[in-house]
Amino acid sequence: MRTKILLTILFFSQLLSLGLAIDYTVNPVNPAQGANTAAQAQPSNTGVCNNGFGWNGQVCVPCMQVKNGYCTCTKYGGCDTKVCDSSIPTCQVLTNGQNSYILLRATGCSTYAWGDSNTSVICTQCATGYFLVAGICVQSNNCAQMNLVTGTCDTCVDGYYFTQNFQLQTLQSWDYFLNINQVICNKCLDNCKICTSGYTCVQCNDQYYWSPTQSKSALSSSQNDANAGQCLACSANITNCIKCQNSTVCDKCQDGYYYTAASDQTNKDTCTKCMDHCLSCSNSDTCDTCDTVNNYIYLQTTNQNSCALCTSISGCQTCSTQGGQLTCTACSTGYVFDSNNVCQKCDVNCASNQCSYTNNQVQCSNCVQYYVLKSSTSCVACPNGCQSCSYSDQAQTQITCGQCFDTYYKDDNGACLLCSSQITNCQKCSYNSQNNPSVTCSSCSTNTKLTNDSLQCQSAPANCLSYTVTSSTNTAQCSTCADTYYLDGGACLTCTSASVDVNALRCSKANGTITVIQCQNGYFLFNNACVSAKEQNTQATNLTLETCLTIATGKQCASCLPAALGTNPPQNGVCSYCNCSSNKGDCTPTVNGANSSVTCSPNPTCLPGFYLNGQSCLPCQSTAGNITGQETCCGLGLIFKSGAPNSCTPQGATGKQQLLASNASGYTCDIGYYYNTNNKACETCISNCDSCADATTCKTCSLNYTLLKTSNGVSCVLIKCLVVDSTKGCTACQYGFYLQNINGIGYCLQCLSPLTNSICRAYSNQAPNVTVTPAASVAVSSNPSYVCANGYYWNSQYCSPCKAVSTTGKNTSPNGYCICSTYMDCTSIVCNTGYALVQNTCQEIPKGCSTYVISNDGTTLICTACTASYSLISNICVPSQNCQQFSTTTGNCSQCASGYYLNWQYNSFVSQVSTDANPYFNNFPSQCSACTISNCMTCTGPTVCTTCQTGYFWQTSQYLQQPSNGSQGSCQPCMQGCQTCSNNQSCQTCFSGYYMVYPYSGINYCQLCSTVAAISNCLTCDTSQTAPHAQSLVPTCRSCPSGYYLYSGKCVICSGGCLACDADNSCTQCVSQGYAYDQTNKKCVACSTITGCTSCSYSGTQLNCSACADTYYRNTNNNITTCSLCSSVAGKNYLRCVSSTSPTQCQDNYYLNGSSCLAQTNNKCLTYDGSSGCTSCVTGYIIVGNSCQLCTSTNAQCVKCQVIANTGSSQSASLQCAACTTGYYLTTSFGCTACPNVKGCEACNSAGCQICSSGYYPTAVTTDSNNSTGTTTSNNTVTCNNCVSNCSICQQANSCTKCADGYFLVTTTSSGTTSVTTSSCFACQPECQTCVAPGTTCTSCIAGYVFQNGGCVTLTQANCYSVGTNGCDICKYGYYLNNGVCYQCLNPQADFLCTNPVDNLLTSATTTQQQ
Repeated sequence: MRTKILLTILFFSQLLSLGLAIDYTVNPVNPAQGANTAAQAQPSNTGVCNNGFGWNGQVCVPCMQVKNGYCTCTKYGGCDTKVCDSSIPTCQVLTNGQNSYILLRATGCSTYAWGDSNTSVICTQCATGYFLVAGICVQSNNCAQMNLVTGTCDTCVDGYYFTQNFQLQTLQSWDYFLNINQVICNKCLDNCKICTSGYTCVQCNDQYYWSPTQSKSALSSSQNDANAGQCLACSANITNCIKCQNSTVCDKCQDGYYYTAASDQTNKDTCTKCMDHCLSCSNSDTCDTCDTVNNYIYLQTTNQNSCALCTSISGCQTCSTQGGQLTCTACSTGYVFDSNNVCQKCDVNCASNQCSYTNNQVQCSNCVQYYVLKSSTSCVACPNGCQSCSYSDQAQTQITCGQCFDTYYKDDNGACLLCSSQITNCQKCSYNSQNNPSVTCSSCSTNTKLTNDSLQCQSAPANCLSYTVTSSTNTAQCSTCADTYYLDGGACLTCTSASVDVNALRCSKANGTITVIQCQNGYFLFNNACVSAKEQNTQATNLTLETCLTIATGKQCASCLPAALGTNPPQNGVCSYCNCSSNKGDCTPTVNGANSSVTCSPNPTCLPGFYLNGQSCLPCQSTAGNITGQETCCGLGLIFKSGAPNSCTPQGATGKQQLLASNASGYTCDIGYYYNTNNKACETCISNCDSCADATTCKTCSLNYTLLKTSNGVSCVLIKCLVVDSTKGCTACQYGFYLQNINGIGYCLQCLSPLTNSICRAYSNQAPNVTVTPAASVAVSSNPSYVCANGYYWNSQYCSPCKAVSTTGKNTSPNGYCICSTYMDCTSIVCNTGYALVQNTCQEIPKGCSTYVISNDGTTLICTACTASYSLISNICVPSQNCQQFSTTTGNCSQCASGYYLNWQYNSFVSQVSTDANPYFNNFPSQCSACTISNCMTCTGPTVCTTCQTGYFWQTSQYLQQPSNGSQGSCQPCMQGCQTCSNNQSCQTCFSGYYMVYPYSGINYCQLCSTVAAISNCLTCDTSQTAPHAQSLVPTCRSCPSGYYLYSGKCVICSGGCLACDADNSCTQCVSQGYAYDQTNKKCVACSTITGCTSCSYSGTQLNCSACADTYYRNTNNNITTCSLCSSVAGKNYLRCVSSTSPTQCQDNYYLNGSSCLAQTNNKCLTYDGSSGCTSCVTGYIIVGNSCQLCTSTNAQCVKCQVIANTGSSQSASLQCAACTTGYYLTTSFGCTACPNVKGCEACNSAGCQICSSGYYPTAVTTDSNNSTGTTTSNNTVTCNNCVSNCSICQQANSCTKCADGYFLVTTTSSGTTSVTTSSCFACQPECQTCVAPGTTCTSCIAGYVFQNGGCVTLTQANCYSVGTNGCDICKYGYYLNNGVCYQCLNPQADFLCTNPVDNLLTSATTTQQQ
């Protein structure tokens, strides 16, 4: 242990001597992670090390050690990433480029971040009791309001007074911001609420009064003497008085007492107790207000008056008095009035508000969950494992479970049984008696997995960390084994069982070979074997020194730790180390065979734990007892004791409390510890101190800390610089400081300076978002008879589908639905949100456009309205780009938005290339440039501001450093909440939602209304008291947000369902859904008070339901409309109805048949009849019997079929084919047979071909055949012959009359004795559908192309939406049509907008609102 510590010190000192930027030092050599700690997921080809260590291929080596965390690394002493110690809640890693820093957040800060262009650390969120000022959390220290512009306190909390002429000492400590307000807010006298000094009081706390001091000898001046006094408790002189003027006059007694004035000035007022449970009274015999909260009511009788308890009446909650008797007015929960207004107890398991008194007995209409109602009087528990149940017989003797809990299943007997009783570890399952096995599992318990056949929950195989499962017939297969195991055929076998090295920690198997991945602690991985660290020290000290970084054959070192001496690789495989000092130059190693010795020079000294012997340092004695050798010191955990002989005695300490070494001169503890001779233990120094003499002083602070001496003692505080450059000085600052460059050198300066009313980072003042939500309208509707989903229609029995909307272009979904009244029809189309109907397809609306239509003349796609941040120019939505108004004649910007100016030098070049994703009009450069002066509202140029934004004031440069933008000043923020000001020292007006405070400090500021506890939820407020006034003055609330009303200066929430109400809590408007307005009582009543009601209204004083929920219908009796269940009988499957026996729509998968809902038995059936079943089929199917069949069910090539004669609609009816598809003919037996294999034949019969295909011409053929009667019949058929190539119609081989699309006809006549005329087809230009000779001029184009300038171009290239007879028919959005060509509509550079005839048509276009 000692040598590891010494090695740590040695490495640290040598790294420092090399000038490496490190946070602390490296860890000692560390064990591998796993085996002796916790099992780890087995890596495939690398070792796994503890935090702060990395795998070098042979062993876990220490990374660089950092304070308050650790590094990850892949080489000794390296640091790839830094990670916080998870046990330190304030630890946070900040990364700046390639550098990262482990920081402990200052007290009060919740989150650190980079600020000032990544040159300083700031806070973004503070804890309670701190103000966030300039990115720093300032401790309140009894300050109530901080000025976020000056960084000073404006006012103090109650009980403290503001010191106007304070002298604040400039603190050098890095945590100065915790002390800023300490001398500003001073404590008032005890029990004083508002004061202006420490010896007098303006207002005492509640229940106290001001009493001038009689004895003034302790006060320092006559002025103080005249005003001195104290706040005394009212109750000290007048018992039970809570508000008084002085020691004799009481203004208010506490609740339950009444006031009696004194008979004369020599006596005191008194507070006398009222009768029991009375809150206010004027004498002891009567009571004005009883304790109604606890259900007491005032009862007057002939003998005695009292506050009586309503609950003294059994089951009563509230009551009234009549004739000297208590009369119950409302029963407690779980009770109900009987016919005599006596509260009777309901069944304990009856659901809330479901109990009533009917037919002279207490009845229940609904039980709580897990219970079933019996005889409408009692609730009986469902059977074990049952979640819901019901009675299955009329006598209500048999309970049937409807649904079991998740961990149960229901068997054929209706009983709920545990899933785990059938499948071990199963948590959720299902049951089907037709299956074998009947129980299947759907969810397993933790640490088990469900097999693919859902029949088992399998656990992981032994020593397995992760695994997979297949079917229940196969065992689980492991995919990752624990430490000391390897994977073999889905099982985990021990590494040692494979005859590999017994010291292996992790291993793997590949191609039948076991390979060691990592070794146990203290072993190197070398050539698939675990080799122990060198056991004999090479300096003849017989100590184990792990100085090897990697090893080679024969346990020799292949490379040494960085702190080792000698060459690398080392001579003879021996690594030596210097124990003389931290300077390797003081040590000279000598290697002799497998051993070495180290000589110290020129002035031999030894590290702690060693003593000087000649020119060498040898280890101190390591065991307790007398020193018999030449040792002059004691080692780890031992105390040196002088004597004859000298000896080493056990210290009796462990861990860091152990001494590293001791000798006659003193004791040596670890870094950050000192030796306490009384406790005989090493104890910690102050925080961040490396070397100290005792617990209160420090000699040397830790790295990045400096020693600070104050009146409270010394402390080690962070240096102000976070990052230091040897030539540039500070380049990044610690929290609380900012970087300032002075003469080329960076310094970290204090960010807050209250004495100069300045802060280092500007505060941005923004107006609060004070809005009142407008009241929504109340929707009242009646119940529809049926409701179908979008894309469906009501066919009088159920909802059937309309035709699906077709997709076009790049659209992969229809983005809309059809409206229809017949099956698979489409009478109109409704598009989804974000799409518009264009030529019967739903097209995506362009970005920025809210209404998208075709112009009235039908020539172009246009927008008629734009979304926010877009402007409508020539019916195109162009990005506003901070332009407030565009010219309607040129398309150029004529007025910029606030904070921008019109830049006449803008580059107006716009690429003519336009794509759907990036149209040309989205590429116009902005003509408005931002004012370079921050927070400027109007400017005439980049550096000339004419008006600052609201909440800011103009400050000329004579008070500031010259701004870098060349302006003569800047817009500085007013104080928080301030709307107008002339400087940052005082406010003139506040934003709405704030009120002005005029404190004694003279610095007026704005306070947010809603933060004042006395008027919480207030929207706007003010104070009428003239300045100055106490900061604790409660302002007057003037308005409240929606859902609140103003009452006695406070915002009180309106009653339930009320959106707006008057000062007396009389509701004036209800929320939009689910409530009705009671005009008589001025309140909103929930429609849900009527069971099943979703919308309601009042008719006079009667609440009536106007719309019921599904499965309910409106039922009117005695002019009272309520909601009744469509059917209380399970299995009726009513969804909507007009009475309990008249359904109008059924549940899904059921159809309406008269007054019944019957199951749909065939999904191809269009209409049903209850007695005969299906009566008609959907398109493509034919009714056969009472089922729907495809024609192809008779023959795959059949396109038309019919019911075979005489079978009618009986169950045995069958189909026969009536027509066949092309290439087939109908036989006499109603089958489809392929046409004879005749080339070019399109239609045929049994005799042969009848019609030729395009590109062929016929020649007649007559054949004879004998019929069944023996007579001969002639059959006329044709033979199909080829036309010339690419000809579609011809009469003979060389005579074409029409070419195929994409070809043109050329007729030639040969010269000679006999002229021959031939016709041939030649190809047009690509993309031409038709053309004229010689083929260079198109007359029409193929699909997707448009004819322009004699050629065919794509619609995209032509900016064309659709094609007409003369080129483009409709232009794309952003273009206009002229003679079949689409031209760009906007060109601000040329002051051009598309003109007549388009403009007139565009402006008169009828808009269609986006669906």
